[in-house]
Amino acid sequence: MTDVSNQRVGFVGLGDQGGPMALAIVEAGFLLHAWARRPQSYEALGGTAFERHDDLASLARAVDVLVPACATIRTFAISSSNMACSMPFSPVRRW
Repeated sequence: MTDVSNQRVGFVGLGDQGGPMALAIVEAGFLLHAWARRPQSYEALGGTAFERHDDLASLARAVDVLVPACATIRTFAISSSNMACSMPFSPVRRW
């Protein structure tokens, strides 16, 4: 089995679907970095260890793989001065 304990996975969106998916990433042994629009969304992670990011740009810079909620990223990337929206979007993007 591959050691994933040093691989950083970024997750965008911790709602009803994203929260359990992010927990599964941690349970699989990856280092989780997360960003959510609503601060209360982080509660879905409970006591799980993760790195919280204040904006999408810092999240994207910090990780090896980003698992986005595509509509969320499009909305915030277009309106954010911190991130350009010129890249193609895919459900999982390796930087």
